Amino acid sequence: GQLTQKQKDIIENYFDLEIINNRLAVEQLRRSGLVAGSINQNLVAAEAARSDNRGVRPDRQNTNQAAGFDNPVNPEINSSDLNTDVPGRLEISSLNINVPIIFTKDPKNFEKDLQLGVVHYPGTALPGQIGTAYISGHSSNFAWSRGNYNKVFSKLGDLPENSSFTITVVQKGGKDARFHYVVTHRKEFSPTDQEQFKNTGESVVALSTCWPVGSTKSRLVIFGKLTQVEK
Repeated sequence: GQLTQKQKDIIENYFDLEIINNRLAVEQLRRSGLVAGSINQNLVAAEAARSDNRGVRPDRQNTNQAAGFDNPVNPEINSSDLNTDVPGRLEISSLNINVPIIFTKDPKNFEKDLQLGVVHYPGTALPGQIGTAYISGHSSNFAWSRGNYNKVFSKLGDLPENSSFTITVVQKGGKDARFHYVVTHRKEFSPTDQEQFKNTGESVVALSTCWPVGSTKSRLVIFGKLTQVEK
């Protein structure tokens, strides 16, 4: 039924709605079967079949060359090559953001992991894979909340289209893999709207935060498309 004002005040003051919404979103992903696993493998196979022997689709070669990238995008990044036990790193130079990416293994760990950086949603694509890698961080938090990253995404709304960011992850052999992305578009969603996790035939990263700052009303999601891989 309807919440009383007292109940609303209790929720506002004592419940971390961002953590709750994170858990709800992942649970809905799991139930709907929209998690990256089987879907992404099919997409990778389809992309590989349409690629030339360098691993880049013919219709993307000109785009890469025009952008001045020496290395073509390789759509066949194998998730088993990445060591998700080691934090990655997100760098958005235009916003002065340089933050660890925690590869959350269980939604129960969201609260702890958000104290350590931004979090990668379990079950969504990994950086470099075909599909949507979903990464979330705080735009604000309670004054008493622990951690150094309570406002790490407070300026995410200032990131314009066609700007760039990078993600670095550690491979199983210990070497870094660095992925370059260009912002294509943005959109606000309700916290558990499954549309924000939608996979496409491209390698995409979704950077997400509660919006407006100081509220959990919506999720601002910035979508970036993979343009270059350094391994």
